[in-house]
Amino acid sequence: MNRYFLASILLISHSSLSADIARIESLLAQGNAEIGKGKYEVAYHICTQGIVDLGNAYVSPSAIDDTGQKLVLAEVSAEEGNYKVASAVSCSSLNSRVSLHKSNKERSSDIKP
Repeated sequence: MNRYFLASILLISHSSLSADIARIESLLAQGNAEIGKGKYEVAYHICTQGIVDLGNAYVSPSAIDDTGQKLVLAEVSAEEGNYKVASAVSCSSLNSRVSLHKSNKERSSDIKP
């Protein structure tokens, strides 16, 4: 019975994360749209929220992720008022993390019980 309980929890977690990833992708699209309108500060905050919301869901042992270092640059740029750079870096990092998440999800769906 424990095995079925664990499987149920994993399915519930997976479906809620799928809904969350759709919302995070929406934030990414909004951030990129704001960059296109020249609203860099708004874009920075939107993409930063997406990064926070995604958390570590994109991490895998085989992933090479340098976005943490880039996000330091984005934060410093924002503190200096250079939201053009901050938004570009934060939205690019969010895009990378979403891509890593999707890649991990595809690999895990290939695993057969």
